Amino acid sequence: RASLVLGTNEPCCDYLREHYGIARVQRLPGGVNLDWQAPEDKAGYVQHKWDARRVLFIGRGVHKRGADILLEAFARFNQGRAEPFELTLLGVDAGELGVLPSGVDCIGYLNKNEPGDLRRYTALFESATMFVMPMREGPPPGVIKEALLTGTPVIMSNIWHADSKVQHDHCGRLIDQIDAGTFADEMTRMVSDPARWRAMANHAMTHAQQWSWHHPIQGLVEDLYRIRDGGRA
Repeated sequence: RASLVLGTNEPCCDYLREHYGIARVQRLPGGVNLDWQAPEDKAGYVQHKWDARRVLFIGRGVHKRGADILLEAFARFNQGRAEPFELTLLGVDAGELGVLPSGVDCIGYLNKNEPGDLRRYTALFESATMFVMPMREGPPPGVIKEALLTGTPVIMSNIWHADSKVQHDHCGRLIDQIDAGTFADEMTRMVSDPARWRAMANHAMTHAQQWSWHHPIQGLVEDLYRIRDGGRA
């Protein structure tokens, strides 16, 4: 019988405890898989993101990650704007969503192991005003951490312990009602107060520092030592 079982997320750990009666279950922490540092001129960088007027989505699986919901939400959000936004969907082929409205760009796939693709991938975050994911199913993908690391406020569904990544009203918004109208309203709210948006962007960069790989690895090792010595993780 195992003295310790590692789970990849909190719902997984909860399931192991409730259905198998395992007392010692520890969530295996994860870092952020993007090597990025904020520029020295952080204020200028944040202003660049604001001026870019770009909504970003990165994810595979149109239905699971809610790309179809986002497409409708974006159309509502962008309607009648004197200075319209652009929506970039990475990981989605244009054919998966049918006819796309103006201002929407689909990029099928970028390989972060390829230097050119990595530069383009990073540039998308650096020019994103917000990251939006109306996901229907969890768990939240690691790209949420990458968005926050690069100072991109996140609007996403409040499911599967999403609050372990996004601090509601501090670096993004967690939405209980997963539909196009609600997400459109939240996107409008996000850009209606520039000072509040800037505070979120700056807080996101600070908040994401906890996920540099040194911190989760160190925390896991300390937990394992506590468990070995008879304590709780």
